[in-house]
Amino acid sequence: MLKEKTNYYYGFDTDGIDKEDHSMAFDIDDEDFDYYDPDDEIEDDYDTTLDDEESDDSYEVIYNHEHSNNNLSNVIGHENQKKEILCIIDWFNRSKELKERGVTIPQGVILYGQPGNGKSLLIKEIIKSIDAPVLIFKGEKVNIVSGIIDTFKKAKEIGHSIVVIDELDLLIDNDNRVKRTLQECLDGVESSDDILVLCATNDIRSIPHALKRNGRLEKIINIPNPNGDEALELFKKCVKEFKLELPKDFDDDDYKIALDGLNFVAIKAIVNDVILRNGFDNITTQMIDDSINIITKGITDSERTSCYEVAVHEAAHAVMASHFKDYFIINNLRMEGGSGVFKAKLVNEEYTPYKQAVADIKVAMAGNIAEKCILERGS
Repeated sequence: MLKEKTNYYYGFDTDGIDKEDHSMAFDIDDEDFDYYDPDDEIEDDYDTTLDDEESDDSYEVIYNHEHSNNNLSNVIGHENQKKEILCIIDWFNRSKELKERGVTIPQGVILYGQPGNGKSLLIKEIIKSIDAPVLIFKGEKVNIVSGIIDTFKKAKEIGHSIVVIDELDLLIDNDNRVKRTLQECLDGVESSDDILVLCATNDIRSIPHALKRNGRLEKIINIPNPNGDEALELFKKCVKEFKLELPKDFDDDDYKIALDGLNFVAIKAIVNDVILRNGFDNITTQMIDDSINIITKGITDSERTSCYEVAVHEAAHAVMASHFKDYFIINNLRMEGGSGVFKAKLVNEEYTPYKQAVADIKVAMAGNIAEKCILERGS
């Protein structure tokens, strides 16, 4: 596992990994950062001593975790989500004052989105912004039903505290007993108990509506993959932390498109792949492009399509896009072995008028139409 220093990250999830094999060692501060190991657990992130921890088969309590008021500045992107989360943090930090005046604050939050896009690390940053004990639920080590009950019982004993439940979808897993127990525990939290429940899930659709209603896990926040600008910023941060120099012909607009929609794990993997294959010096754009292609598409043994056929298909996209200069700027057109790449960016990304939508369809269909007309194949 390659390790380096960085203070910026998008994050990752450990979907599909047995938690008994986890060892996620994130230790974030201004001077040191131990880059992720996809075998890690959330609780390993905090600076604690034995006197500050209390362990049980159902949960681990961390009383003296790292605390900072960085306003989630370590998290790149997710600006709208961060605004809402900062409100929740502020409300919980002022919960006693608000509740004394009869104001009810949200007691449950679900962060959802695809694996690798920052849910677990965002939870960690939320915890760092709140000065309160943290209970990490360890559902893999106990009877889940009794474990949930024990965890909430302990949280009530502590008072002002945070309960963290990672991979909520896997925890529930169509088990009605678990759903009912979690609902009952959430309903049993009185306003005076002062408990905030933070959950993460890859599949929000698998979470029953009963758990998501007001008074339970009522704040539902989507954590999407980064857009082009955010992905480029993440890529450059990774490059900087590895002390690489970008090639002189590196074009930001090209790579905003190339990296758009990739999560942090994929972006990190691309930089890592570039280094593994080429070393740390004299990096070229072709090296970067090759690694992007390898990480996003993988290595296949399929028979290569002829260069002529690929050229016809991709050139047709470009020719069609060139007829709609009010909507598209051709950004990239090249051959990569047996495949081709055509990319265009929108002139105006703020909205999509009807005529632009029609033009987009025409550009998308142009490749197949060219194959039919010129190569006499396809439908």
